[in-house]
Amino acid sequence: MNDAERSYHRELGTSLKDARKSANLTQQQLANAMGIQRTSITNKEKGNQAISVWDLVTICRICKADISEMLPKVDVPVTDNLEAMASMSLTDRVELY
Repeated sequence: MNDAERSYHRELGTSLKDARKSANLTQQQLANAMGIQRTSITNKEKGNQAISVWDLVTICRICKADISEMLPKVDVPVTDNLEAMASMSLTDRVELY
């Protein structure tokens, strides 16, 4: 995990913690509802563990949180020349990354 990903997961973890607390749930209660260990919730909230889409959706449903408000805002670099990229083969596109 690079620094940008680590930062993203920390911010997402903070959002998860806020949603859990707003729902008046303990880490143990949320873990029980999800069928996972409490330590997994701790690691997700601290940003130490990546959060799967499935877990994110599950947490949002349990906590009655809006998933779009949970996700941190990020600037993802996009190529300036989309036309040139569109004409490239898939192999050439992959080599750009």
